[in-house]
Amino acid sequence: MAPIHPRRALSRIQSIDGLALRDHNARFKQMVDRSVRNGIVPKARAARLIAVRKKYIARLKATVPFVRELFARQEKITIPIAGKPSTFTLLKTGIKFEGFSRPVVVILDNFGRKMLFYKSTGANSKKPGTWLPFREVQYTEVLKGRMDWWYAKFAGHPNMPEYITLLGKEIAKHEREIDFKRNWDMDQVTAINQYF
Repeated sequence: MAPIHPRRALSRIQSIDGLALRDHNARFKQMVDRSVRNGIVPKARAARLIAVRKKYIARLKATVPFVRELFARQEKITIPIAGKPSTFTLLKTGIKFEGFSRPVVVILDNFGRKMLFYKSTGANSKKPGTWLPFREVQYTEVLKGRMDWWYAKFAGHPNMPEYITLLGKEIAKHEREIDFKRNWDMDQVTAINQYF
């Protein structure tokens, strides 16, 4: 396994350098994926990856103003995955932008990688009020001849693995504590998707 060099991993990130931030994020995901052995990341490797990610997130908070606000309030969530407790972080600053009825929240796994969730209206999922994951927000043809913003979902939507369902239930438990920003919009959702 190749060693991790935190300085090298962060070296291209300059002040509000979006391309470098996206590049780091993509490379970090590859490092995590390549580190998996028999379904888990060895402890020493995991510790090094988490240290790299903490420095990256600290740099993000220092250079991207809305990220500081996004991380201002957090809640640790522990759920079982394959019978073992797994810890996630719910960022208690959400997004509910003008003209789009479904609010968005971010959950981070223990490596600081994001999962975006939205609150379903039930129009397609038949699960109104349920928090479900999505890949990104796209401007696309939602009805024939009508363009609009749309949450691009994962395969299998709305039936997700059990741990995703449990995360959605945890979001629902903390929903009243989340500060939903109405002045944030697609730009913030896109940036979260690219930088985390």
